[in-house]
Amino acid sequence: MKLKYEISTPDRSWNIEFIIDPKVGIIPPEKTDGYGAWTLLEVGKCPHCPLTNERRCPIAKNIDTVLSGVHELASFDEVDAKVTLTDHIETTTTAQTTAQQILSNLVGAIIASSSGCPHTNFLKPMVLFHRPFAGQDESIYRALANIALCYQQSNTAEPFTKYALGLYKNLHAVNVGLVHRIRDVDPSEEALINAFINLDTFVKGVIYYIESNLQ
Repeated sequence: MKLKYEISTPDRSWNIEFIIDPKVGIIPPEKTDGYGAWTLLEVGKCPHCPLTNERRCPIAKNIDTVLSGVHELASFDEVDAKVTLTDHIETTTTAQTTAQQILSNLVGAIIASSSGCPHTNFLKPMVLFHRPFAGQDESIYRALANIALCYQQSNTAEPFTKYALGLYKNLHAVNVGLVHRIRDVDPSEEALINAFINLDTFVKGVIYYIESNLQ
């Protein structure tokens, strides 16, 4: 599957494209320059990260590779966005939005397909059926349906609510860790930082919904 994001302002445009393999996850484009210091695994490492042998955080590495050309965007820049998903058919969705909203959407797709992080593997099915500009209710419905399928296949004995909260609280910790590692090392990446914060608002919304409605 190929995902292509075309983002433009009155002054310039960006074309961001990458492949997602159903088995191995994201296949980012070749990195033409060095990785940012914030991608090192031990820089702001998530407290629940089990990785020990990798030099770089797999999510941070993928984000730094895919988004290497969008540093000039500010959070509230108005942009025209077009997202094209090519699988067995090609679908295109367009929207007028802000830089932080479209980057949040893009970062979500990268996180969901970054198989190197054990806390995001359960999201892979969702990115294969990516809905770039879905509303809050649809997104929560899709998130819960995905958790339910994972739960059914996990053969765990714990209650569904506890299982679902565990997945999304771990995901919240990943988002917080990524915000801190970028902000502490390169605070100029303002749009990217706010994209993560915006994405985590949805994650916390899922946690709130589970706690409030699924007990």
